[in-house]
Parts: sequence; structure tokens; C-alpha cells
Amino acid sequence: MTPFDLCAKTSKQAFIHAEANNTLLPSVPDSMAVAPQLQEAMLELINHYFNDDNFTEEEAINQLIKIAAGVHFNR
Repeated sequence: MTPFDLCAKTSKQAFIHAEANNTLLPSVPDSMAVAPQLQEAMLELINHYFNDDNFTEEEAINQLIKIAAGVHFNR
């Protein structure tokens, strides 16, 4: 993994550790953990939070709660 940065190398080590300890969890960005409509809204919110210095943690949490409450799943 020579051409990869420290973040990528750390992520790979975390994956290997989780795999070895049977603690892997589904991925939100890869659509394995949540429905696509929830994934899209969550990733948009996360992107907004990290790119807007005026967007507070409290605002982000409140928006996330609204997103989760507004998703209706078909059974």
C-alpha cells in the first residue's frame, strides 16, 4: 500500500483487525447499512457539516434526527 496516504493505510489496518475479530459492520457510503434515500440525505448532511464552518454540531444532529424521522420504508 505504498502509494496510499496514512488515512488509507489506517483504514486498511482497521478493516483487517475487524475482519480478524469478526466485528465488521455494514458501510453507509456503500449502501450496505441504510436505504438509498437515507444514505443520500445523510451523506449530503455530512458533506455540508464538514464544508460549512458556521454549521454547528447541534444543527447537524437536529437535521439528522429529522432525516431519520422522515424516512418511510416499504415492507
